[in-house]
Amino acid sequence: MKESIIRATGKYQASIYSSDVDYWRFVSDYGEPDNIDMNGYCTWYDNEDGIVPYEAFSGKKSLCSYIFPEYVKRIGGLSFSETALSGSLIIPEDVESIGHMAFYSTYISGITFNNQLMKIGADAFCSCQNTSGRLLFPESLISIGRDAFYSCNFSGDLYLPENLEIIEEQAFMYAGSFSSGLRIPEKIHKIGFSAFCGCKFSGGLNLNNCIEFSGPQCFSGCGFSGELSIPEGMKIIPSLSFARCNFTKVVFPVPPSRGRDCRSYAGKCDRW
Repeated sequence: MKESIIRATGKYQASIYSSDVDYWRFVSDYGEPDNIDMNGYCTWYDNEDGIVPYEAFSGKKSLCSYIFPEYVKRIGGLSFSETALSGSLIIPEDVESIGHMAFYSTYISGITFNNQLMKIGADAFCSCQNTSGRLLFPESLISIGRDAFYSCNFSGDLYLPENLEIIEEQAFMYAGSFSSGLRIPEKIHKIGFSAFCGCKFSGGLNLNNCIEFSGPQCFSGCGFSGELSIPEGMKIIPSLSFARCNFTKVVFPVPPSRGRDCRSYAGKCDRW
């Protein structure tokens, strides 16, 4: 059967929803892209602005396959949410940002990121429960939004790149059972609450020396093993930060003369 082609020759109109998120609405003579063939297959060509617009295919249960145009710079919010997209997702090489809920609750089985991606928005891959395998981010990535990978089922390695600066709350909450430990890159100073809560790791946790704060329940239930060294700059350990982990030893950055329990060190330690 011949594929259904939507030619996006119109312009895109921006509307600001909040101070830091742009949502994009498709404006052209074709209106919304309802023209999907019987196999749920669609391609999108001639996108001169390089944007898959806001809500482009959102909720269209007939869409199960999609070929990105040759040049895409931004995947807009809700663009493929709650569609039947399945299989392994390959992010096009020119994409710099993925909007909020872009692939929310789809059936994708894995994700391959490009080398230009800088931002992943809130809930971008939330509830993609068919996912498996590795989750490897490119070195270009700077920010991972709230709930970005909440309730996924990844099962391989998790790699966080050196240039990553922001991990928002619940970004990886219940994201899967990873086959490695976790290393937090040097540029991250704060981690949102419950960021990794409920994930499972088969190795240790390596916190960088620049971390000042991690939110409550940040690593709760992760099952880390081995030795944990608390960074010198971390003056507060919030409640349940490391609950239900399996560390054999925890080292605090205090001189021996000041003792070894967390309350003798220059910060506050609540329940683990």
